[in-house]
Amino acid sequence: MVGFWDMVGKAANLLQLFGVDAITLITIVASCFCQLHEVKKECRKLEDSVRMLRLLLLSPAGCWIMQQENMQLLGHLVTNALMDADDLVRSCSESTPSLRVLRGRGMSRQFRNLRNGIDSYCRLILSINAAFLLGVSPSPRDSTSSSTAAPDHTHIIDISQE
Repeated sequence: MVGFWDMVGKAANLLQLFGVDAITLITIVASCFCQLHEVKKECRKLEDSVRMLRLLLLSPAGCWIMQQENMQLLGHLVTNALMDADDLVRSCSESTPSLRVLRGRGMSRQFRNLRNGIDSYCRLILSINAAFLLGVSPSPRDSTSSSTAAPDHTHIIDISQE
């Protein structure tokens, strides 16, 4: 244990030679920990958004979106966003803490940007789900189709013939 404190003392003397005092050193270390915490927090938020999007893709609206020819672009965008999120989380979890500190702000920004995109896909699917629940056809082109149109439960009775 004495050897450790000797090394700390020598390191402090070396840093003083370069003009770095204890306050500056503590500030640098604290900012590194803050960056690590921010990256970890943004990573967790992204993981939550990805879980939500995956659940929504199993909903009727999510299945409908993925099956529609005119929604192919949206399906590809959603799929790409999920793959990008998976790659980003994996690269963060496999990187060393020092690399996370170096890439801290940029990585946090990447997490936030990707999460914002995924959250917008979630809001879109939720709004389409609401349309399904209200019995409104999601697109005007499909309103004539009997398979996606809401069932008509109204019956007109002609009493003029009685």
